[in-house]
Amino acid sequence: SIISEISEYETPNKSNLNTFCSVLEKKTPIEYISLPSSLTELGGYALTDICPNIKTFLGDSHFISMDRKAILIEDYYDGSKFMVNYASGSEDSIYAIPNGVQDIESYTFAYANSLRELIFPASVRNIQSADVFWKAYNIEKISGPNVYEDNVSLVVGDTLLYVAPKGLKTYKTPPGVKILNYGVLRQKPDLETIIISDEVEDVISYGYILDENPKLKVVTISARMKNLGWDPFGNDFYDGRNPFEEVYSGPFKSEVEVVYLRAPIPPTIQHSNPDALNFNNLTIYIPQESYNRYMLSPMWEPYKRYFKPYDY
Repeated sequence: SIISEISEYETPNKSNLNTFCSVLEKKTPIEYISLPSSLTELGGYALTDICPNIKTFLGDSHFISMDRKAILIEDYYDGSKFMVNYASGSEDSIYAIPNGVQDIESYTFAYANSLRELIFPASVRNIQSADVFWKAYNIEKISGPNVYEDNVSLVVGDTLLYVAPKGLKTYKTPPGVKILNYGVLRQKPDLETIIISDEVEDVISYGYILDENPKLKVVTISARMKNLGWDPFGNDFYDGRNPFEEVYSGPFKSEVEVVYLRAPIPPTIQHSNPDALNFNNLTIYIPQESYNRYMLSPMWEPYKRYFKPYDY
C-alpha cells in the first residue's frame, strides 16, 4: 500500500491540483491519497483513469465525500455538484452515489471492476460521456428512483443515460426514451442483440452503438430515428491505416452482422474516418421504399456497399 500526501509534491500552485496521478502512478500503484484542507482547486482529471488502484481518499479536504470513496466538486456559478472521481481500487461490490450529485464526469468509475451494483440518487441528471464507466464491466444491477424496472437502465426524462453491462444479452430501450446518451450502448461484453424502439429519435454526440461489443450480432434501429450522431457504428473498424488499431481492435472489437435500419428518412450521420470503415460480414437492411434516398445520401456514402432493401 502506498500513501501519497498531496502536499509532499510540488505543483504549480500548492492550492491547485490538475495533474497528479500522471506522474506518480508511473512510479508505483497508488492505493491511498491524502488531500489536505489547503487544496482549493481540483482539476477534473487529476485523480482519475490513470489512478485505478485508489481504495479510499484520506485527509480533511472538502472535496472528499463523507464515505471517502468519491471526489465531489461544486460548480462555481450555480452550486451544482459534480462527481469527478471514485476510488476504483475499492473492493466494495455495491456503491451508493452521494445524494445531491447532479453530474458524473468522464472516467469517474473507470476500472471499477469490483462494483456489481450502483445506486443512483434522484439528483443525477447527466452522465458526461461514454468514458464515465470505462472498463467497469462487472456492474450488473442499478437501482434508484430513475431506474427502469429492468434494473439495468437509468432514464432521466426522455434520455437513456446509462445501461449496466454485465450479463446483458438482449437489450431493448425502455418505453418513453427518445434520446440515447453519449456511448450509452458501448462496452457491453455479453450483448448479442440491441433493439432501439421506435420512440427513439436522437443519439447524443458519439453514438458508438456497435463499438466494443464483441458478441453483438443484430441491431434494430428506430423507425423514427432522426440523428445517429458521430460514429454510431463505432470508430474501431479500421483496416490497419489507423495508428490506434491495436487499441480499438482488441477483445472488444465488434463483429455485428445485421442492422435493421427502419427509418424511412435517412438519419443524419457523421464519421471520424469514413474511408477506413471495414466491416467483415455486415448487412444493413434499409426500407425498400427509401432505397434511393439512402443511396443518394452523401452522409451514408461509406455504408452503401452494405445496403440491402427490405420490406418492413
